[in-house]
Amino acid sequence: SEKRARKHYMEPISLENLRGELEALLQKRGVRGVSIALNGPVSHLDLAVGTSDGFVSLTPRHWMEHASLSKTVASVFATQYFTEKGIALTESVNLLLARTASPFRLRVAEGKMPQAWADSVQLRHLMDHSGLGMHYVHGVPLDTDFPAILSLISGERQDLGYQAIEVSKEPGARFGYSGGGFLVLQHLIEEMEGKAIEVVCRPFLDITGLGDFSFDPKPLPRAEGRYALGFSDAGDVIAPPAGRLAFPAFAAGALGTPRALANFWAELIAAYSDPSAKVPILHATAVAVLRDHVRDLGSVDFMGACMGLGVFVMDAGPNKVAVHQAANEGFRGVYIACFEGPDAGKVMVVLSNGDNNATLLNAEVTRLLLCRWGWQGINISALEAGGDFAFAGIPQEQLVNQAYKALVFSAFEPNRAGCAC
Repeated sequence: SEKRARKHYMEPISLENLRGELEALLQKRGVRGVSIALNGPVSHLDLAVGTSDGFVSLTPRHWMEHASLSKTVASVFATQYFTEKGIALTESVNLLLARTASPFRLRVAEGKMPQAWADSVQLRHLMDHSGLGMHYVHGVPLDTDFPAILSLISGERQDLGYQAIEVSKEPGARFGYSGGGFLVLQHLIEEMEGKAIEVVCRPFLDITGLGDFSFDPKPLPRAEGRYALGFSDAGDVIAPPAGRLAFPAFAAGALGTPRALANFWAELIAAYSDPSAKVPILHATAVAVLRDHVRDLGSVDFMGACMGLGVFVMDAGPNKVAVHQAANEGFRGVYIACFEGPDAGKVMVVLSNGDNNATLLNAEVTRLLLCRWGWQGINISALEAGGDFAFAGIPQEQLVNQAYKALVFSAFEPNRAGCAC
């Protein structure tokens, strides 16, 4: 009913009253901890429940792996980087690589694919999953030096699970989730700048709310004692004693707090909403990521959403919402950010230090938050009805997106004026 719905659209003034319910969900799913950041029109809220290492209480200041949420920050940075250099997002990747000292060039896979496809891969195709393959990127132990990205994309490190990056589909024609595109994007920028990607990105990260965030996998002095450990579903620490693996920066390698990412989203939404925005994020950057390049080339089947640049975009009634999933060994995450409509500015970031069971936990946490907080265009009754998700028969690399699609995003109602893409 309208009266009942109105009850839900109250901005929370505290998350502490959810602590008991969240602790019960952790117990139910066998997950060690969950950390939440919320942005609303009036206040920003944070809450962490559970433990960071099995003993010490998890706090909102603990750093956790962001996994594929890294792709969103990477895409916004890269879009602004190339825009400021006057390089169009439709530029050929091979053409840009040829201007650097890198020996790497995209090539087509063996078979009947036209050779021209290799030179047809554009910058935007690296970020919208329509150019390359390699769905999943593999982690590397922290006690070893992280390999050069060139060695991962050229096929030199098959011992780590990395096959050579090749073009195996017509660029820009079909969605296929691709960590490989972000490896090539990172390599290109590092070659253009002659610096490691964390060094290149750091000034941008610092002015966009991402002080408690880094693409550097090594322990940082400013985060000492604040790294949460990742856990398997059996309760074992991932890659002990480190508690995590290192991943390629742009594809899955960021670490930080949920609050940092929520702050970043506040800056991105502000830039999207203000045509005159120039600092810290250009309006042109925000609309390129969230609007101008949004398409459905198969991403609706994959995620229930259209694909922008490093973000999935969907409708929630009168709202336009950006979402993304995250899964590294021992860590799971999801964000939901409303960037246009009556609920613009509302953001939730949920990170947990568990494995597949943490995907189900995160889905239940986001459902709980949506039911209590509420946005227009979301079927609250569907969220309150509960439901579970069976992993059987689904490839490991698709578990997280399929679970969120079924348990959360399916309650987002279509816009009567037309779909997001």
